[in-house]
Amino acid sequence: MACALTDFGRVKEFGEGVDRIYNDMNEFFLDDPIYTVASNSVDLILKNNIVTRSLRKDAALSSRLGDDWQNLSFVEKLAVSIAYGKQSVKTKELQTMTKVGVTTAHTTLRHLVEIGILEKVATSKAASNQYYRLIQ
Repeated sequence: MACALTDFGRVKEFGEGVDRIYNDMNEFFLDDPIYTVASNSVDLILKNNIVTRSLRKDAALSSRLGDDWQNLSFVEKLAVSIAYGKQSVKTKELQTMTKVGVTTAHTTLRHLVEIGILEKVATSKAASNQYYRLIQ
């Protein structure tokens, strides 16, 4: 039946979801899923431990940025974490998440550009759709 559904384009590939679950869980720094096979069913446990996820994210950023990560302020670390998780960060987004003023958020992002952690992406100096992303 799975082959027929694949042939008719109804599903991409049999078993594709299992690999995707592992990849997505790994991408979001979560523990691997736990499968338990019973007589007529399969139980799947997905753990979403925010503490573990935060520690793994910090470790990933620390290894990527080295000593720079340790020297960043809380607001700078949060800006880098947002850019890492969402592939970008905007001034307003950082301001909202940290409850700092818009000037502080802007200064923080500009400093991260100056030290070579983020890069600014904008069509002009005053573009409303400008954002910052991690330098690869």
